[in-house]
Amino acid sequence: MKKILKSILFSLALLIAAGIAAGALEAEASAASVSAPTKVKITSAKAISAGKNIITWKKAKKAKGYQVYRKLGSAKWKKVGATKAISFTDAKAKGGKTYSYKVRAYKTYKKGKKTKYKYGKFSAVKKVKTIASIGAMPANKLSMATLRSTMLSQINTKRKAAGLPELKAYTELDDLAQIKAKDMYKKGDLNHYSSTLGWFSDQLIGANIATKSAGENIAAGQSTVNAVMTSWMNSPGHKANILDSSFTHVGIGYYKGYWVQLFAEDPVTSFIITCPTCGREDWAIAMEADMTSKDENGNVLNYLYCYKCGSWYPLCPGCKKDVLADAGINNGGLICAKCSTCGYQDRKVCISNCPSCGNRLLGNTEHEDIRVIMAADNYSRRFIIEYVYCKSCQKIILFTDNDVRAYRAVFKELAASLPEDENVYDHITWEKDGITYPTPQTSNLSDLVGQNRFL
Repeated sequence: MKKILKSILFSLALLIAAGIAAGALEAEASAASVSAPTKVKITSAKAISAGKNIITWKKAKKAKGYQVYRKLGSAKWKKVGATKAISFTDAKAKGGKTYSYKVRAYKTYKKGKKTKYKYGKFSAVKKVKTIASIGAMPANKLSMATLRSTMLSQINTKRKAAGLPELKAYTELDDLAQIKAKDMYKKGDLNHYSSTLGWFSDQLIGANIATKSAGENIAAGQSTVNAVMTSWMNSPGHKANILDSSFTHVGIGYYKGYWVQLFAEDPVTSFIITCPTCGREDWAIAMEADMTSKDENGNVLNYLYCYKCGSWYPLCPGCKKDVLADAGINNGGLICAKCSTCGYQDRKVCISNCPSCGNRLLGNTEHEDIRVIMAADNYSRRFIIEYVYCKSCQKIILFTDNDVRAYRAVFKELAASLPEDENVYDHITWEKDGITYPTPQTSNLSDLVGQNRFL
């Protein structure tokens, strides 16, 4: 009987082992049956910026994603990225170096509980020479802001090496330099004199720019900032302008292969501004004087005084070519000053008359903060509200749009968190400097305009 039992157990063990082996063979066969993605074909490999290359390829069949490999010279291949897109930007390449790239596709499958990868063949190798610096990039690929900042940086590097102070950018000079570059392109004529613009000194006069001295560099044909700067520094006359110790500012222009540098010593731009009150153009400038303040963006406002009617208006910090004039008080209680030239607006520059006492608000307002707490069993919010009041009558004249919207939104959230029989105002606290004030019975801050400030 024991022999028979042993025989049965032995046969059973053989059957289990055979089943495991068969399962293993079956799993291996399943893995082998997974087809690989097709070979990747790179369609483009190019440098797009200093130290940045982009590789693009066609979508491979059956691909779930792609791996990008890179090497420098004879070094080993290194995986630099993985993506599900059909392009990859290598932002860690060293400027001026030539890299080789290859890409392969992959797909995934399950083996038991594990995720396995099946790879396709690598693409053909593509080489890219990385751009060394922004100054080496084609000028027509740069924004004017980038081009100007790059050239200004190179100018100041040359001046610093010569022991000279740095030049500063000047918007009006940039504008004139750009006009000159476009004019030369349209005429196809590299010339300091233009039949329509005159000399650069004529441009300065026409733009109401007064300067103690000025100079101009022009060039055509160079494709990069590096190339044109090299050309100018190799020319004694152009180099002398770049390294002139008297110049303090520079304007830079570029248009379709034509380059302009316009230098100036202590330039001052003057503008004709009409008084919004009386229409006269006779102003005194109160620069850095008693009549200064800051707008909502933190800009220091300098004021102009009209000799005829005695009005004071702040010079627009946006264009500096006009004044901020009264834009009125709307239904939301927002006092707004606006520049009619560039459209710059500000809500803290109070030029209107106070709607409560009628006194002029220019220079007659103050700003205060008050803390608001909205709290319930499962809800709590704390925030600061800013308001503006008239110093003459102590009445509130302004809450900002953001505060009005925020207060209304939080009020609704608090009300929604409370049982219907509870008063929402019992859960709101207004406080300032340790003093608690009666809660305003409204969800709209604009309803408080005209009421007394929180004393």
